[in-house]
Amino acid sequence: MDMEHVIGAALAGDQQAIAKLYNAYSHRVLGICYNIVGNRAVAEELSHDAFVLAFSKLDHLRNPERFDAWLSSIAANVALRYKQRHHTLVTVPVDDIPDETWIAEEPS
Repeated sequence: MDMEHVIGAALAGDQQAIAKLYNAYSHRVLGICYNIVGNRAVAEELSHDAFVLAFSKLDHLRNPERFDAWLSSIAANVALRYKQRHHTLVTVPVDDIPDETWIAEEPS
């Protein structure tokens, strides 16, 4: 695939070129997002977001031959930002922890 030609066509609004890029990289982007968030439904949404962001910023890509790495970086950043915003700390009341979980101190 001649990336410079395909990206140039995508920049010009060619829907076939955009679809070609999406089809070529969608599994990779989904995999990156899934590996970070661990939830397929969320990863699918984040993958979509990564493509929307990438296509809206395509004119910032300096080297079309590096599209793969550039898109992968965008996908990872989208997923990491999601994970940071939705990271919830799980807390358990001390009373709910079974006694056998505690390490007994030896008497001095």
